[in-house]
Amino acid sequence: MLDKLMQAGVVVLGILIGHLAPPSSTSPTSKIRSRQKAGALTAAPRGIIPAQRSKNMRNRLFFTSSVILAVLALTVIAWGADSNVGTWKLNLDKSKYSPGPAPKSQTLTIEALDDGIKYTANGENAKGFPIHVEFTAKYDGSDNPVTGSPDFNSIALKRIDAHTIEATIKKDGMVMGTSRTVISHDGQTRTLTSKGKNAAGQDVNNVVVYDKQ
Repeated sequence: MLDKLMQAGVVVLGILIGHLAPPSSTSPTSKIRSRQKAGALTAAPRGIIPAQRSKNMRNRLFFTSSVILAVLALTVIAWGADSNVGTWKLNLDKSKYSPGPAPKSQTLTIEALDDGIKYTANGENAKGFPIHVEFTAKYDGSDNPVTGSPDFNSIALKRIDAHTIEATIKKDGMVMGTSRTVISHDGQTRTLTSKGKNAAGQDVNNVVVYDKQ
């Protein structure tokens, strides 16, 4: 979405430049000479801009300001829309867990808050026991408490762009891992790539894919 808006902005700026560029087919000097020969040139007093020229300048200035404001507004809207928000279901066929084992199921519910999210994960682990992980965090890089996870009890989020979020997880103040979440441009796929260590001290390298519900 953001990429399409930026491309549209480039097109609009191209149109704007073409609109503001003076015509080049006939030079100003030749026009003046032609009008002098026809006896049609009426000079305005020095320092005074003719009314029609002044009107044209005002119209062009208004057009320029309107285009700039429109492009800026669309960019702000695109950045403000959090594509991470929604309900996501784990796609086990597309996911890779190392060392594993993978959970039997998992569904994420992510709600938008002021410059952040409320995250809730429910499902079943590999042994069939219920999973319930929950936290609320802003995209400001500060640590926030997490409940329900055996591997970490705090998380810090940073929003890189409209489709990308980075996170750092800790357990009792010690960094346990980092992750990068990318939402596809069509908004239908959420891919979480994480590296670090689990509660048992094993190296973790997971690629977890979720489908939008």
